Amino acid sequence: NFKLFNELEIWQELTDEMKEKYELYYDEDDEGIYLSKKYKYLKIGVDEGYGRIEGFKDYKERIFSFIFDAQEDIRWILQQDKITNYLECKNLQDIYSSLYDSKTLDVNIEKREIYGQLDNYKFIFSLLTRDIKSIQNLETGEFIKTSLE
Repeated sequence: NFKLFNELEIWQELTDEMKEKYELYYDEDDEGIYLSKKYKYLKIGVDEGYGRIEGFKDYKERIFSFIFDAQEDIRWILQQDKITNYLECKNLQDIYSSLYDSKTLDVNIEKREIYGQLDNYKFIFSLLTRDIKSIQNLETGEFIKTSLE
């Protein structure tokens, strides 16, 4: 069994001593989650023992997940788009922020491509170089830009 810090493991009771040692506090915004003042990215998911999990109806908080979440910090250090007209992009970095915000980024490992969509345009980038492969107008099907690889 995996043990976090060679001590904490799944289904173990989360005691007051552990909360103190790892400086854990209950996340008021996310039910069943403890955050740590000591370890910035650590979140511990707990079951309160009300019978939601089969076999644990003892009203004790038990660890059911460890989460390491640096996503918010990573998001803040991302640079803004390098260009204003995204149809002129040459590389994924040029418009990464907008594509990230659109939540349309996808990867096809077999084709070695990264996909994203902004407005009515589909962008395809090389997975290896991040260079643009094509931009397609989704309304007309017309390719605005294509590169030969």
